Amino acid sequence: MATASTLSLPKPWPDFLKAVDAQLSQEVNLHCLGGFVLTALYAVPRYTGDLDYIEIVPRAAANELDIPNPGRT
Repeated sequence: MATASTLSLPKPWPDFLKAVDAQLSQEVNLHCLGGFVLTALYAVPRYTGDLDYIEIVPRAAANELDIPNPGRT
C-alpha cells in the first residue's frame, strides 16, 4: 500500500499541498477519501479538482485551513 512518503501525486496536487502546508503553524493530518484517493493510489481518471476528507487532526487546524468545523462552537 502507498504511504505519504512513497506516494507520487499527479500535478497539480504536489504544488498545491506544499503551498497549503507552508501556511500551517503545526503538523496537520488530513484523512482523505473519494476521487482524490482513487486517483492517488490507483491512477483512476477524475474530472473534478476537489479533495474530500473525513477528518483533520488536530481538529483546530480547520480554522487555519478555513474549513468549516462542525465541532466548533
